[in-house]
Amino acid sequence: LGRSLKENIWSLEVINLRDFGIGKHKDVDDTPSGGGPGMILRADVVDRAIVKATDNINLNDANWPILNLTPRGQPLTQALSRKLAKMNGIIILCGRFEGIDQRVIDKWRMQEISLGDFIITGGEIAAQAVIDSAVRNIPNVLGNSLSVKSESFNYNLLEHPQYTKPSNWN
Repeated sequence: LGRSLKENIWSLEVINLRDFGIGKHKDVDDTPSGGGPGMILRADVVDRAIVKATDNINLNDANWPILNLTPRGQPLTQALSRKLAKMNGIIILCGRFEGIDQRVIDKWRMQEISLGDFIITGGEIAAQAVIDSAVRNIPNVLGNSLSVKSESFNYNLLEHPQYTKPSNWN
């Protein structure tokens, strides 16, 4: 992925949510309005970040989904990764804390994606997984184009066991 990034086969822009934070400390979160533990990413802060991220994008273009990485989303699959690889681009919102204010999720009609039934401290690791899984499906990213065609999940099966040479070991 690094080589193909340098060759401009794909690109990446990172936007820091704190750049849109509120007040002296650039706060990006607040307590849940209904009570409860933890903090929620503020709708106004997230909205401003998405406005910036979509500044040069035709929002009527269905080929620019906004992804919210959350355990409640649809599972990330190889089929979904291949679909994302065909998009003009994707915007990934890396959640933190207890989640994101639902109003901004609804406003931007975010597609919710999950890596599985577990919790991690933030969405950055999940975003890396989504990026890696999608980008490797872009033509000319992998050194051998046959690698994408003959791998696990393409035929709803896992790969067979793999071996190296020499044939006779131990």
